[in-house]
Amino acid sequence: ALTPDLKGAPVWADKIIDQYVTRSDIAGAFSLWAHTQPDDSTIGQVGIRNENFDGKSNPPFGWKLYTGPAGTAKISNDGLQITHSGASGAIFVRQLLTLPPGRHSLSFDTGNGAEKATNLVWRIDCLESGQTILELPLASLYSFEDQGADSFVVPPQGCPGQWVALAGRALEIPETRSLEIKRVSIDREPTR
Repeated sequence: ALTPDLKGAPVWADKIIDQYVTRSDIAGAFSLWAHTQPDDSTIGQVGIRNENFDGKSNPPFGWKLYTGPAGTAKISNDGLQITHSGASGAIFVRQLLTLPPGRHSLSFDTGNGAEKATNLVWRIDCLESGQTILELPLASLYSFEDQGADSFVVPPQGCPGQWVALAGRALEIPETRSLEIKRVSIDREPTR
């Protein structure tokens, strides 16, 4: 069978991919998504694509950035730039993953502003069930090395797709805060 070359695909392809995701048909969504990528170097990766926020893959299996009243997310030469007003909660970036069951670890490197990011968390939720399998606050792991990490387990059933997202929580006293994230990655941990 011929496989269509949909690189630079029109908007309708994104809508079909979204329908697959809504139905939790991760394999169907990924198959169509892979044919629409202008740069196919990230297609075979398991884990986060564009871990340095270089913009090589399109959503949902690449980063989707959100901007609204709660703040902004944008990619620059220095990585991911987040500005959060603290007035309300919001998701700033997210990406759909296809991690296999088992233990994994999420790690990240930050730049300016991490010590003040007390309301920002990395979350990983199962697509089908909505179960949160990781919630990692940025500020609680802030160190002089500007790094953080934590491990989590993808359950053996009911979690073939996962959303990884950087989310902001509302602050009691809203205050605009900015943060730079240079890298985020997920690696499979060896079995013990």
